[in-house]
Amino acid sequence: MSDFGLKKLEKTIKSLRFPAANPLTLNFLEKTRDMPNIVKSCEDSPEFGFLKIRNLLLNNPLDRIKYLNVMENMTDKFGWNDLWSQIITVPQIFGTAYGVYKQFQTLKPNISIKSINDNSKQDLHHNSDNLWEKLLLYAKNRWGIYRIGFTRVPRELIIKGRHILFPYALVLIEEMKKDRIDTAPRAKAGFETIRVYNHLGKAVLDIAKWLRKHGIRCQPNHPLGGLVSYVPLAAKAGLGWQGMNGLLITPEFGQRQRIAPIYIEHPVFAYTDSTEHSWIEKYCRICKLCQKYCPPDAIQETKSVYKTNVETIGKLSRCLDPIKCHPQFNKMQGCSICVKVCPFSRGNEIFEKIKKQILEK
Repeated sequence: MSDFGLKKLEKTIKSLRFPAANPLTLNFLEKTRDMPNIVKSCEDSPEFGFLKIRNLLLNNPLDRIKYLNVMENMTDKFGWNDLWSQIITVPQIFGTAYGVYKQFQTLKPNISIKSINDNSKQDLHHNSDNLWEKLLLYAKNRWGIYRIGFTRVPRELIIKGRHILFPYALVLIEEMKKDRIDTAPRAKAGFETIRVYNHLGKAVLDIAKWLRKHGIRCQPNHPLGGLVSYVPLAAKAGLGWQGMNGLLITPEFGQRQRIAPIYIEHPVFAYTDSTEHSWIEKYCRICKLCQKYCPPDAIQETKSVYKTNVETIGKLSRCLDPIKCHPQFNKMQGCSICVKVCPFSRGNEIFEKIKKQILEK
């Protein structure tokens, strides 16, 4: 490689604030890799997002030049008015990192062949409907989480080269406050993103403890420590559907939420799988506001489908050009412009109004 790319490439790689390899995640994977009954990814599984960006930057000169050009022509840079919000964000970032660390600390007692192969029967003779209601009530009252789905995890949704301990998943979503997201791409919106990552991460750890007390072995997954592709998993669990920009759209919050799963050993709850929200895709092809207002023009006109025939949801697709998106996301510490302009994110029963318009056509 010539001097042209080398120094700038090193600078670019360092600017990727979320490292492509999370040491805690990889440490956990290394310890559990040879255990029986784990659920592994497959050849058609998606790559870890930031690893994909790193590989593109390292291996493709044209993408690297495009990335650097986008960085040099960034718009909506931070101003002095954002300083206070930026200072507030710092402890939230550390809090989120600590939450990821605690997640894997809580898994340590389970990371042994003895514990994974423990054939002692769980207390699965309880009334699952009753336990489900108790779970929903606990999540709502303790953590303010109002939507939970339950589904089986297809291997195609497990990030390539990774695995999970158990094949079923509770999928939790938590709202990001509208008044803060509406300030995007300012720091206040980025702060809200980090705040919810932090809070939801603590929630899944605590709810996992609650499940274990009821005899259910499980593995919590912090919203920033992805072992599975969250959006299609949440869509499969009937919580919403993927929008044009690749984010989940739900009836309650539009795109204003973060997602985290808890993997479970047995199917102790009824599946919530559904395709009732698949009409969203039709509306997105008409709307295209997220594409129109994306500063680096990172949202693709046509989705790139890289896997078909996935259980329930049918297909996996990529909606973003990561080389264009990441500089904006990185500079703004969570851009969120596409979330802000999405009509579904307005609230006030807009979801049902749009649904009625689309289904009547």
